[in-house]
Amino acid sequence: MFAVLGVSLTLAFALALYVYQRYVSYVPRVTRHMPSEYALALRLDIEQAVVYEPFRRHLLPLIEASRTQDPTGGRKSVSRLQALRDQTTIELGVDLRELGIAVDRAGHWVVLLGGHFRRDEIVSGVARMLQREGIPVRLGGSPQRLVHQSGAAFAAADDGVLVLAQTEELLDRVLATQPERPELRAGTALAVAFGADDVSAWGGARLAVFPGQEFRAELVLPQAPELGEEALVALASGKTGDFKLLSGSERWQVRRDDGAPVRAATVLSRVEFDRLVANLASGLARLMGVEAPATAADLP
Repeated sequence: MFAVLGVSLTLAFALALYVYQRYVSYVPRVTRHMPSEYALALRLDIEQAVVYEPFRRHLLPLIEASRTQDPTGGRKSVSRLQALRDQTTIELGVDLRELGIAVDRAGHWVVLLGGHFRRDEIVSGVARMLQREGIPVRLGGSPQRLVHQSGAAFAAADDGVLVLAQTEELLDRVLATQPERPELRAGTALAVAFGADDVSAWGGARLAVFPGQEFRAELVLPQAPELGEEALVALASGKTGDFKLLSGSERWQVRRDDGAPVRAATVLSRVEFDRLVANLASGLARLMGVEAPATAADLP
């Protein structure tokens, strides 16, 4: 009897450990694959419950972008999300934990997806999904990747991060763990870093947005000591057109300490944070040169 009980407890513990590791425990890793020489680096923490709904509404529909044919050959009720699940077992709406976006100094972009993904047959599964839509892609390389006729390339890194890069050269560069990484604030819903070599007021800037009932936002601007308070507020709130992610934000408080970078802080409501994620989705679509769907209402 005690032997049976011991076996049952062992199996229960093993099952609980599997469920925890598969669906709960996750170690962030997308920053490992951001270019060392970046112009812009961004991470969105989708594990945060208050972040997931804006992500689902605005960013998840990008998977349907520029879709010309249904992957089943005519059944419009089947989305790319469903086709992706069928071909790879990946459910982005369930398995994804973090999103990374980076632009290198040459202006080339890379999108990084981190989560509880399987690590085999992903690239070939995505290739089958696209080929069924009539989208020509080339499979090859080591590690395996698919390359679109535009030059964009997709592969899976050894640690499970999914990498979509504007060029195959950039893909090869970031698949391996980068020796130097952008400094993105931990514990944030959203963190953004600008390259220090930018000669504008955004050079070396850091943005951290923290989750909560409201979203506290902190902006550090090392290269903006000469700007007046009105100009800084206009810069932070996107009114200058330099950085539109925070467009519509108000109530910025500016702090200047001798010998320290200029700091600005505000609090975003959930509606304002939702608008921030919508701005992020629009900006990513423009960066990638795709036409994004207007809504997530039709997605499962």
